[in-house]
Amino acid sequence: MGLTTLILGLALFLGVHALTTRRELRAGLIASVGEGGYKICYALVSLAGLVLIAWGFADYRAAGQIEIWRPPAVFKYVTAVLMLPAVILVVASYIRGRIYTVLKHPMLAGVKLGPRRISSPMAISVRSSCSVHSWAGRCSTASR
Repeated sequence: MGLTTLILGLALFLGVHALTTRRELRAGLIASVGEGGYKICYALVSLAGLVLIAWGFADYRAAGQIEIWRPPAVFKYVTAVLMLPAVILVVASYIRGRIYTVLKHPMLAGVKLGPRRISSPMAISVRSSCSVHSWAGRCSTASR
């Protein structure tokens, strides 16, 4: 039940964030409920998704973890090396500088570059990181 709850939370959280890329649908929602109502609904649905993710993860951890692979020990270092540029790109999305002007969407680039839990053998890490990565890919193609 934990993985199902987690996947439902990921779908809810990432789904509402993908709504931002649908400009016509977003404009229609803002026109119908107002900008304040849209922001409140957006925040509540995002919060519900986060709660479901945390709840599903807690259920999964309580039931026992499922190992789907044994990563090589070197992947721990690969994860550490990939985190530095990923964090720099995420921070660059808030600072208007050369990185921002070159990439246009440095936060999405940071999410896509992030190591996506390659050093973790848990099934839950692979599922959640793949869904976040696919969301980042969808958002980057929709923003072009």
